[in-house]
Amino acid sequence: MAVVRREFRPHGGAERVAARVVAELRKAGIEVSVIAHRWEGLPPGVEVRRVPLPPVPKPIRLLLFALLAPRVARAAGGLVHSFDRILAQDVYRAGEGVHREWLVRRRRHLPRHETLLDTARPLHRVLLALDRRVFEGGARVLVANSRQVAGEIRRHYRPSAPIELIRTGVDLEAFHPERRRALRPAARQRFGLGDETAFLFMGSGFRRKGLGPLLVALTGLRGAFRLLVAGAGRVGPYRRLAAALGVEDRVSFLGLLDDPLPAYAAADAFVLPSLYDPAASTCLEAMAVGLPVVTTGANGSAELLDSGRSGWVVEDPTDFQRLAVCLATLLNPERREAMGERARRAVEAYPWSRHMEEVLALYRRLG
Repeated sequence: MAVVRREFRPHGGAERVAARVVAELRKAGIEVSVIAHRWEGLPPGVEVRRVPLPPVPKPIRLLLFALLAPRVARAAGGLVHSFDRILAQDVYRAGEGVHREWLVRRRRHLPRHETLLDTARPLHRVLLALDRRVFEGGARVLVANSRQVAGEIRRHYRPSAPIELIRTGVDLEAFHPERRRALRPAARQRFGLGDETAFLFMGSGFRRKGLGPLLVALTGLRGAFRLLVAGAGRVGPYRRLAAALGVEDRVSFLGLLDDPLPAYAAADAFVLPSLYDPAASTCLEAMAVGLPVVTTGANGSAELLDSGRSGWVVEDPTDFQRLAVCLATLLNPERREAMGERARRAVEAYPWSRHMEEVLALYRRLG
C-alpha cells in the first residue's frame, strides 16, 4: 500500500485519520509506504517516501504535489490510497469535502466583499480544478465520510467512479466516559473552572468552524458558563469580538492541544457550529466520552446525532438565537448527562475496527 498525504501532522483531523490508517494497516501485516512532503508523529518503522516541494506559494505547492505524488506512489508499488487531491490514485478519501460546496456556503454566510472574488483567487481555482480531476476521472473509488459529502460530489460533478460511504472510526477505549470522569477534576483545575458549565469548541480554522456565530450566541445565555476554545487560528479578531460583545470574561483560548482528552474531560458539552464540515472527528470523540454535541446541518457528523436527544443540530449556522436556545438547555446538568449517554451509544456503532474492516474490504475488491 501507498498512503498519500502532503503533510502528516499530529493535530489536523485528516492527518490523524491517515496516520491511524497507516498504523492499523501495519498491524494487519500490510506493507505500507507513506508518500508525503512533511511528516511527524508517524508510527516507528514506517517507510516514508518524500515528495520534494520548493518554497513557492501554496497554490503552486498543491499543483506540484498533485503531479509528483502519483509518480512516487507508483514507484512504491501496490494500491494507492490518497487523503489529498492528486492526479491519479486507486482510492481517494474526500475527507476535506467538496471545495465548490464550501464556496457556495461562503457566499451564503460571509460578507459579500469577502467572497466576491473567490473564484478568481489562485488557491480556490487550483482546488476547484483538482476536485474536478479527482471526482471525474482521477480515482477508481471515491470514499465519502458522510452522506453529506457523497451528495455534494454528485450535485457538483459527474463522478466517474463509485462512491463508498465509510464513516471515520473513533477510538472507543481512548475516548471513554470512564476516562473522562477520571481526568475531570484535574482537567477542570487545569483550565481554571469552578462550578460553571463548560462548553468546548475545538477545531482549526475558526471562521469555517463557526466561532464567530458561537460568540454571538453566548450573549443570549444566562447563568454561569465558560467557553473553552481549542485549536489553531488567529485568536486576535475573536478576542476583540468577544470584548465587543461583552463576553470576553466567559471565553478562554487554549491554543493547540497535543492531547485533546483533558479538554473533553473538563467540558460539559461540545459545540461546533460549522459553516461547512465534511464530518468533524472532534464531534465523534466528544460523543464517545459522553458529551452532548451541538453542531449544524452543514457538518456531516450531524448525521449521527438525534437532535434533541443526543445533542442539537442547528440547520442555519448563523442562527444565533436558535444556537443560544440549544446551549441554554445544556445548562441543566441532568439533561446534558442523559443526552451525553445517548451520544455515546450512538457513536459505539463506529469503532476503528469497523472503519478498517470496510477499508480492507474495499482494497480486496480492487485487488
